[in-house]
Amino acid sequence: VDTFTVVKTLVSVGYNIKDAENILSIITTWGSKLNMIVLSITMGLTISLIPNVVSSATLKKYDEVSQKINQALKIILFVALPMTLGLWFLSDSVWTIFYGYDQLSTSVFKAYILQAIVMSFYYILVDANQALSNTKVALGTLIVTFILKLIFNTPVMLLFNYLKLPAYIGAIITTILAQALAIIFLLLNLKKKYKVNYKDTFITGVKIIILNLIFIVKLVIGEFPHTRLYSLLEIIIYGLIGIFVYGFIAYKEHLFEDVFGKELLKKFKKN
Repeated sequence: VDTFTVVKTLVSVGYNIKDAENILSIITTWGSKLNMIVLSITMGLTISLIPNVVSSATLKKYDEVSQKINQALKIILFVALPMTLGLWFLSDSVWTIFYGYDQLSTSVFKAYILQAIVMSFYYILVDANQALSNTKVALGTLIVTFILKLIFNTPVMLLFNYLKLPAYIGAIITTILAQALAIIFLLLNLKKKYKVNYKDTFITGVKIIILNLIFIVKLVIGEFPHTRLYSLLEIIIYGLIGIFVYGFIAYKEHLFEDVFGKELLKKFKKN
């Protein structure tokens, strides 16, 4: 949808063809590659839970189904949220290291990276429903998401331009909202069919969200010059500080146990 609508709409509201094509390439290619850093890690951590969910559902052990789906959701929150926010705060530096500094490109990527957290939930829930033989639900969700994107992509971009906001953000917001609606539907479907209770994930999620406010320190400290060397230095400094503080507070608040479970942590300590 973006391939056939973004450039045409941006040009119609005053962007030159070069900038419009650059924005499209960020959304469809270069930004997607950086988003895959978050997606590949979260999917790697959660995808192994899917076969266990299937076996539990087959035996009609719905308590186990609920526990494993909640664990997958908590892992995504615990891992994907700080990674996404970290890349958001360090978007200028990350983009500079990989592609060189460009103000328009970093602005687009700064908005686009926020898709990573929503896409992580979207993909794992679609996979979970498909693995549980809810193929019609999974496929139907993909089709409806595509249709929503198709219908609203251009109008939302025009709306953002009318509001004096960058029009390209409209394309990104449309994807986020379409996938967010799909996520809500898939969660409700799992709740109805397998009696999945999300109370524990909600409580843990609130703790994780509060914990992620530590990244606001970036706004206070400021930023380095836009060169590859300084960008690398900025990422290392903020990355180490963020990992240490996040890990320390998570340990003190027992979030590792809440997210990964005591048994998994015991195995990890033994190894």
